[in-house]
Parts: sequence; C-alpha cells; structure tokens
Amino acid sequence: MNIQQSRTRLQIRTSIGRALGAIFGTATATGSTTTLIDDLSFKGGDDEHNGKMVQFNSGTNVTVGEQTWVTDYTGATWTATLAPAVGATAIADTFEMWPRPFKPDDINDVIGRAIIEATTRSLLPKETVMNMTFGTQLEYEWLASFETLHLVEYLKSTGINTLLADCETVWTAGASVTSSLDTSVKRSGESSVKLVVAAGAAAGAILAYYPIDEVDISDCDKIEFDLYSTIAQTANYLGFVLDDTAACVSPIETLGIPAMTAYKWYRHSLSLSTPNSDTAIISIGLVNTTDAGACTLWIGNVRAVNSKTKEFVELNPQYWSIVPSSTRKLRLENTGLSVTGAPTEVRLSGLQLPTVMTADTETCEVDPEFVVAYSIAYLLLMHANAKAFDVNDRKSLGELHMAVAEKKKSQITNNIPDGTRVV
Repeated sequence: MNIQQSRTRLQIRTSIGRALGAIFGTATATGSTTTLIDDLSFKGGDDEHNGKMVQFNSGTNVTVGEQTWVTDYTGATWTATLAPAVGATAIADTFEMWPRPFKPDDINDVIGRAIIEATTRSLLPKETVMNMTFGTQLEYEWLASFETLHLVEYLKSTGINTLLADCETVWTAGASVTSSLDTSVKRSGESSVKLVVAAGAAAGAILAYYPIDEVDISDCDKIEFDLYSTIAQTANYLGFVLDDTAACVSPIETLGIPAMTAYKWYRHSLSLSTPNSDTAIISIGLVNTTDAGACTLWIGNVRAVNSKTKEFVELNPQYWSIVPSSTRKLRLENTGLSVTGAPTEVRLSGLQLPTVMTADTETCEVDPEFVVAYSIAYLLLMHANAKAFDVNDRKSLGELHMAVAEKKKSQITNNIPDGTRVV
C-alpha cells in the first residue's frame, strides 16, 4: 500500500518553485493595476526582480491565474511595476513570481510529465456501479478509464428500498409537455412514461409529476431510475424532484441529473441532499431546470434505496471476458447473463491511471514527493546552461534530485489483485 500526503498542484508547484528561486508571497500594501507591494517577500535593491513573471493565485480585484511581468522594481518601497496591467492589487492578494527562464505553465507541464513517468507504478483503484444488463445483450461499453479489471459482481439483493413509481401509470404533464405510456421503449416492466417536451418549455418548470401515497424515505440515501432522451442532455439541465406537497409545487429536494448522450438508456443514482427531511413525500417529478430544447424523454422504475444495504455477489470469472476493439467492451457469456439476469445492476472493480492535474485545486494521485523531486531535477538539468538562471552547480543538483526521484519511484508499487485482466 502506498501511503502519501495529499497535495494540490499549487502546493507542489510551490515546493518546486522555492527550490528554484521563485517567490510565493502575499501583498502587504494596496498597490494598483500596475504595481505590487510586498515588504516581506521582496528582497534586494532596485531592478532585482525585473523580467520575472507574476501569477496571482487569489485576490480582491485580480483574477485567479492572471499573469503579468515585472518591468521595474524599487527596493526602497518593495514595489514591483507590472505590465501588462492587471486588476488593482490589494492587501492579502497571493501571488507567485518566477525568475527566468521559468513560467508557471511550464512548471505545470513538468508536473504532468512527472505523473506520466510514474503512471505504470501508480495505478489507482476504480469501481463503477449502475451498469445495467439489458434484455439479451451480451456486450457492454462499461470499461471507460479502466486499465485492468479483476472483479465483476451482480446485484443479488437491493436491501432497503421503496418503489416510488413503476411507471405503469401515466404522469401528469406540465406546460408544453405531452405525457403517455409507451410499451415499446422501456427497460423493465410493461411500459415506461413517455414525455414529449416542446421547444420553449419554461426553465424551472415541472415537466411532469406523479402523485404517490405518503412515504417516508429518510432511511434511504439515493433515488434511482431509468431515463432515456432523444437529445444529449447537459449535466443538471434536468432535475428530479421530491415534494411533501401535491403536484411538486414546492419541492423539498431537487436532484441534478448527470449528462446524457442521446438515444441511450441510463440508470441514474442520485444522492439525496436532505434525507432526514424526506419523511412525508407525496409527489415526485422531473423539472426542466434549464431549457434544453425540444426532446422526448422516457422514465421508468423509480426507487428510493439505501445503497449501503445492497448485496452484490461475484460473477464467476469464466462467465465474463474483455472484448478487444477500439472501445473495449465487457462480454458476458450466455451462462453469465442467465446468472445475473436482466435488467440487473453490475459492479465493476479494477485499476485506472492517475489523473494528470489540470487545475491548481486538484489533488495529486501520484506520490507528491516523487513529483517534486523529479520536476526539480528535470528543470535543473534542462536549464543547466541557461545564462538567465542564477543557481550554481545546476547539473550536480539536478542529478542529486533525480537520484531522490528514482528512489521515491522505486518505492511506489501497485497492488494487483489476483485474477486481474488487462483492459
């Protein structure tokens, strides 16, 4: 097991920068759109910091990530003159200042290189749920982001759950919506509820609702249902609502529905925000939180569940395989599908690649001590002969840090479970 401290990209870049002469400071006085003052971090005489790049990481008027250059520095007042102009600098603005030849974007690129360098030793556990078998279908595109797969499980028992709507009864349509039952487009049961949504359906309006007998679902943590759309849906453009008043006129929960591609069934599992308040639900529905345009939706099998009480059983490895193709697929043998049944939820467990961070707030999934040592070594060696870089004996220092990085990398190991198959 690899145990490591959690570090964001900004924290890693800070560690790298301090080894390379960068300044990470906080403005100590009000400046302007072209001046930055810091009497704690800035040192040296006039022109000491000329030509350095500044990036702001927080501030009152400046934009996070905003970059500029120091064109002049006055040592007596600890004032850096900036160009191009930025938002007016203020006390407590945080920034980083890099000497030539470095820039924050270049450091981020090297951090990404370090993560890639250790990728094969830093595979991470990955688990997906809500993969649903369907009819007699044997092959499924469930393996996105998986590098290896070692366990396929199927739902044996749903545990604590409450059926809210089997969708065998038509829902009441809202404005610009037509509601009906459809026995041909469905995922389970005899039918689904079909909602034809016209263009211009009001944002925030109820598309359709369904009255139910009063039910207490405070012992549940998820709402699960099947949904199909004739257009791609942006995340949170649609919402599922629960209400303790009739017709969903004042929902106590509005749960954003994830992004969907067109013409594909999804089994959504939405976390309840305030389950303790869901003690007297009498209506459920779909809401158009943002007008996505004309489309047709089908919804089916709406349940409140306690996901922690679900019971999964391992599917014998002889009943599944990985199909090589441009998009890797999981294939269930006929015997395997007869064991799982359909529609049935399938849980997959395997390993995935660590993420190459793209934002300063993201957390590094590779040992950050390796990333820091490798990045410092790479930058020192790459700029060993750069005239503008004022660090002595760069080649020897780079080799020293690279030795540290290699030692750290050798200590990173994957925990590969028995029965693992490469995707």
